[in-house]
Amino acid sequence: MFCPKCGAQLPEGLTFCSNCGARLDAQEAPAEEKEIQTPDFQENQNQDPDHWHDEPAAAPGTGYTQPQDPAQGYTAPQDPAYGYGQPQNQGYGQPQAPGYGYDPNAGYMDPGSYNQVSPITMAVKDGVGSVVFLLMTLCLTINLLVILGYGFSYGNKMNVIFQEIRPFAHYDTAFYIILLIVMIPSILTVIGTWIMWGSSRGRGYEVKGTGLVKSAMIIYAVCIGLAIVAYAAGMIMQISEYNNARNAYNSFYGGSYYSSSMDSSMTAFIIVSIITLAILVIFMIYFIKIGQAASVIRDSSVTGRQTGDVSGLITVINVVVLICQFIVLIAMVAGTTVLNAELKQAEMEVYARYGFTLFQDGMTMTYIAIILSILTMIFFTASVSKIKKELLYAQSVNGRGY
Repeated sequence: MFCPKCGAQLPEGLTFCSNCGARLDAQEAPAEEKEIQTPDFQENQNQDPDHWHDEPAAAPGTGYTQPQDPAQGYTAPQDPAYGYGQPQNQGYGQPQAPGYGYDPNAGYMDPGSYNQVSPITMAVKDGVGSVVFLLMTLCLTINLLVILGYGFSYGNKMNVIFQEIRPFAHYDTAFYIILLIVMIPSILTVIGTWIMWGSSRGRGYEVKGTGLVKSAMIIYAVCIGLAIVAYAAGMIMQISEYNNARNAYNSFYGGSYYSSSMDSSMTAFIIVSIITLAILVIFMIYFIKIGQAASVIRDSSVTGRQTGDVSGLITVINVVVLICQFIVLIAMVAGTTVLNAELKQAEMEVYARYGFTLFQDGMTMTYIAIILSILTMIFFTASVSKIKKELLYAQSVNGRGY
């Protein structure tokens, strides 16, 4: 038998519970109560027999329920607003950042899908990864190989010629070193453009190789700046010497023949020198702008925001350079036609004496280099226009103008 109050198991025949002192005649209670109490007792027989039946009822709104399984105890509190365990973010998983799914503080975006990438980033990748950019890179590479190939060949031939003067001198080695030093910017440009095109076609978002291109442009700009200083200094010295000679001549002979006849030549020299200096300054600005454009391409691809503009001056100078190259090509063809007989005679003499041609090879290489340069400038102009067009379209899609 069991005590109806504390539930302790007792031997038969007792009147009072030996555990809690309750009367045991409560066992004569109706069967309905026994059936109700028996499950409660069985479910809580592992608990404190004095307090298992005193559990407080759940307060309204607290989210707690009565324990259903003694092994599990209380269930997790339920949020009345959602009706289940932990409140969930409605409608989607993690909160999305505004914009195009990248964190501007992270620098690099998750290579998930193109739908999550900034339009600016995709514009840069599409512009640099275009066919015209690849064609420009190919022309740059072929032109570099042609110049280096002919340069090494020319150095070897000149070494053979100068061996007659100094048999043990190695002019070719010195020529090779000078050639490589002069071609360092071109080599950096070719490597950098290949890396730029390759990285823009990959899965990453950063357009790499721009640092090499920018370094090459800095070298070009510095060299042109030094040339400007040297040319300006030489022009000032020529003008000073001319003025000294003019004054000495006029004071000695007491006439104005020198000043009237030679001033026109000096005036023409000054005009040509100023035009040359202006062209050098324009080219220095041109290379600086290309270096800046390389930085804009790299930074825009990483941040997803256009960090600067691709200067329209680059396109203008490209067109001017194209016109100048066409003029040079036409002038070379005309000059070769006029001097064809003299060149053939000189070539025959060199071949008879040394066993190789010299002038003809140089003219052929020059033609190839100029044609490749023209093609390079055409494709470069198209590449710049492509990048600018893609960036403008990305800004219109983005609607923020960054």
